[in-house]
Amino acid sequence: MPSQPASDADRLNATLRQNLCERGAAVIGHTRIHNRQALKLTCMNPTVTEKQMDELIGLIVDEGGRIESA
Repeated sequence: MPSQPASDADRLNATLRQNLCERGAAVIGHTRIHNRQALKLTCMNPTVTEKQMDELIGLIVDEGGRIESA
């Protein structure tokens, strides 16, 4: 039986969060929306720049691509 797309996305998000945390690259929260896992970014540092947030999003996108291609 093939995997459900929602469960694949849940697994991707969980793996992505774990990989970035283990590498010390980012700590990304998670939540559930409509019973699907979603990534949650919470910026606690008021000095973070838009460029730094763009870099974090790029890191997330790159890691997701690595996971999907594995």
